[in-house]
Amino acid sequence: SALLSRLRGLFRRFAIDAEFSALSGSVHVRLPGELWVDLDAAHNALDEAEGFMRAGRAREAWPPALVAQSILERGFLQGEEEPWIVHERGRIHEEHLRSLELLADITLAAGEATSSAAFARRACELEPFRESAYGRKMRAEIGMGNRAEALRTYEGLRRLLADELGTDPSPTVQAVFLQALQE
Repeated sequence: SALLSRLRGLFRRFAIDAEFSALSGSVHVRLPGELWVDLDAAHNALDEAEGFMRAGRAREAWPPALVAQSILERGFLQGEEEPWIVHERGRIHEEHLRSLELLADITLAAGEATSSAAFARRACELEPFRESAYGRKMRAEIGMGNRAEALRTYEGLRRLLADELGTDPSPTVQAVFLQALQE
């Protein structure tokens, strides 16, 4: 296929000695052992950062989470629409959202509510119906002492969900709303 030819050309251009084989509609690429694959590194860094957070080690989670986010935000094979590329792009998009939410949690734990709000806001922009990102944004706004903004964020989400889906925010997000009311 044209994509496989372009891929072979790209590997030749960078003098990477890769072996290609095609069988039953699948392409297999064998890379030299010393190569670093950015998406593999991002996936591993995200897993490592989430492990640190589960262990309550937010400070150690920051570097791998930032590595993951910076790689994943670049996207994947823009302009190509083969089914496997679209599928991989969706997986990368989901991991990018996870990295943004993780960075929101890490920075909030470090007392950096402004940075936390920025990471959460970016996740909301990328995925407008992602309630977990709105909950993080609201927690960050509460952390900044901006209760009114947290309430405004909740109202925006509530209206979006009601207008578009005919539903209310999840109990988790409603709990953050109640926290904002009590602050």
